[in-house]
Amino acid sequence: MNTELQKLGVPLVQFTDNVDSVTTTIFLLKPTMHDMVRKDLSDVNRDLIEFCSIPRTRQEITDFFGVGTTSYVVARFVAPLVEAGVLSMTVPESPKSKFQKYFATKP
Repeated sequence: MNTELQKLGVPLVQFTDNVDSVTTTIFLLKPTMHDMVRKDLSDVNRDLIEFCSIPRTRQEITDFFGVGTTSYVVARFVAPLVEAGVLSMTVPESPKSKFQKYFATKP
C-alpha cells in the first residue's frame, strides 16, 4: 500500500505499535490536478514537445493531456516551454489569439 501511495506523492500510512494493539493512521487528501498528472515532468515535457511537432491549438493540447482546463494546461505546461524557447507560437504578437497554435521549435 505504501509503495502505491509513494508513487502518488501522498503521505504514507503510519503504523504505531502499542503494547496490546496497532494503530493505523491514513491521511486523506483531496486530489489536486498535479496529482492527476502523475508522469514525471520531463516525460510530460517530452511528450508535449513531440505532440507539438505540428502546430496545435490550446484545446488540442488540453485534450492530449485529458485533464484540467485549457487555462491550467497552458499555464502549467505550455507557457514554461514557450518561455524556454522550446515551443513557439504561430501568432506571437497576439498570445491570447483564438487562432493561436503552439509548435516545437527546431533545435
